[in-house]
Amino acid sequence: KRLRAALGPLALVLGVLASLLAPTAVHAQPQVVRFGARVLLATDAPLGASARLTPQPLDERLEAFLPKLRQLFKYREYTSLERHRAQVVVGATERWVVPGDRLLELTPDAVFDNTVRFRLRLMRGTMAELNAHIQAARGNPAVVGGPRHAEGVLIIIVWANANPEPR
Repeated sequence: KRLRAALGPLALVLGVLASLLAPTAVHAQPQVVRFGARVLLATDAPLGASARLTPQPLDERLEAFLPKLRQLFKYREYTSLERHRAQVVVGATERWVVPGDRLLELTPDAVFDNTVRFRLRLMRGTMAELNAHIQAARGNPAVVGGPRHAEGVLIIIVWANANPEPR
């Protein structure tokens, strides 16, 4: 009886504290991630006319990154095919159609400091050609060598901003 009498007020205090803290957790803002994906075609020779691809212009960020790509993959030519951008909450999947009748899916799973952990999936029809868990941070993109396409292979570069400023 004494234990019940002593714990009764304690249970009441814990209940009140839980009810006060619960609305704060419910109204917490979800983590937002801004990211981009660049799809390149890597080849050993200049892109032939038979490829029928529409190259995208290279920007300064990609131009600065090309020496690292050449060192990593050893191809001579890198043609930018597509560039995609998204801003989603952690856990939401962004999908884009990419060359070769493929679907690129990127899902930010978690954020640690300035690093975003993604699930990347490249689908061709119902078959998953590529499944990967990658990490990208601001200034340190993730690079994935993908499947064959046209006269070379697809390279996917994912840039991330874990804590974007509101636009």
